Amino acid sequence: MTQPLTIADVMRVFSKLIDHWQLTPEEQASIMGMSQPDYEKLLSTQQDIAPPALMDRVAWLVGIQKAVSVISPLGHEKHFFTSAVQAEPLSGRSVREYLINQNSDNDLETLFLWISSKSC
Repeated sequence: MTQPLTIADVMRVFSKLIDHWQLTPEEQASIMGMSQPDYEKLLSTQQDIAPPALMDRVAWLVGIQKAVSVISPLGHEKHFFTSAVQAEPLSGRSVREYLINQNSDNDLETLFLWISSKSC
């Protein structure tokens, strides 16, 4: 029988993005759509079963990273992630800046759908 994913399981995946994207703790909380205290509380409840919303958010973030990798010129992934893009929905912001400042579920899904459409 399959065990449900714990918060620790999901956060292990997110930690790979944290390292890759070089996020501060404040940026981590923001990208997760949480206040700093709520994020710290999440990190302290590692053995609880991961809520579906947390799994969805991390899946979207992984999808965004994958699309960035696909559409970036070889060796320029970080540059693409941090450079301003004039097209909607970024409107002159970088993917990184958008993720930190536009962090509702709808905003995240909008970015995921937009960037995924560019990687096809």
